[in-house]
Amino acid sequence: MPWQAPSDDERELYEAKTRGDWAAYFDVLARTDLFVANSRARADAHPGTTAFHPYWDHRTRSQCLAVFTAGMLPAPAEAVVHLANDLDWYARTWRQDDPPWLVVNPGSPCEAYFPTAPEHRAVWSRHAARAAGSGRPRGRIRTLYVGAP
Repeated sequence: MPWQAPSDDERELYEAKTRGDWAAYFDVLARTDLFVANSRARADAHPGTTAFHPYWDHRTRSQCLAVFTAGMLPAPAEAVVHLANDLDWYARTWRQDDPPWLVVNPGSPCEAYFPTAPEHRAVWSRHAARAAGSGRPRGRIRTLYVGAP
């Protein structure tokens, strides 16, 4: 049975990845929120800020930062919150000592790994600039086709 994406965003990411159309993949990322996990305690203590908590990835043999689209968010956990930022925010915020890889929707069929060097982040910013104003309005309810992982 083929994979049932939880929403249009993940379906479009999967289709772009399957075609090897990375420009289309970035176009989807540029118009959706990308969520990163933070501890609830940290988020409460430092509202309006986001901390990166990388993990060691055996495929890249390096630190990676996992981000999730809304349809792929993990099940809620009491001590964890997922903070939303857009692709351009990641491109502008990334520092030299941050992880060398960004992983979108790890462990899913629409998963993708992207290097985070300045020239790669410039590509993210270009896609974000083209997508400005075309994203889904914040605060609106979105329907998932199926439950995520």
